[in-house]
Amino acid sequence: MVSASYFSLILPSIKIFGEESIISALKLSLGFILGVAILRLLDMITPHLHPGVSSLEKEGPAIQLKKNVLIFLAVTIHNIPKGLAVGVSLTLELVLAIGIQNIPEGLALALALRAAGLSKFQSLFYGFVSASVEPIFSLLGAFLIDIQSFFYPIQ
Repeated sequence: MVSASYFSLILPSIKIFGEESIISALKLSLGFILGVAILRLLDMITPHLHPGVSSLEKEGPAIQLKKNVLIFLAVTIHNIPKGLAVGVSLTLELVLAIGIQNIPEGLALALALRAAGLSKFQSLFYGFVSASVEPIFSLLGAFLIDIQSFFYPIQ
């Protein structure tokens, strides 16, 4: 996702800076900082585990959630910026790259949920729900760009 964000969003913005004013650079910087702040906020308010850490050492609020719920939350939150990136850029390359990457990601989530004891239907359902945030945020990103070009550093 870092390379997709860089090559499809940040790099094209930087290339335009030579033709545009410093305002474009400020918009890009503001958007980047805002994105980092939102992800940090999500990191602080969402309970999560790090690899190799026991379930007693969860970070975030002290909520007793099972590992399968934490996995679901992690993948769902991960899909939010991916959807926004697709909606903002609307480039075929990014859509294809994220679409291809979603196949093993969805399979990994469904298999993890199945291994945690959920039924085949539940695993498929929660995998679908997790993936459904991506097109929703893609539409949101496209809508924000459509109504307000200020949010997009490339003009």
